[in-house]
Amino acid sequence: MSKKKYRNDTEYLLSNPANAKHLMESIAQDKAGKHIKKTMKELLAMERQPTPR
Repeated sequence: MSKKKYRNDTEYLLSNPANAKHLMESIAQDKAGKHIKKTMKELLAMERQPTPR
């Protein structure tokens, strides 16, 4: 992703207060280590699993 595209996307997300709040909360969670890492293979496997009812 180019810097210009990244800047435009970020500006768009921050232009709406609700989006900005969510983005800032997500960044804070990431910095605090509150995230889960998945490989593409793991994500694809999750996608194929049936949804529990």
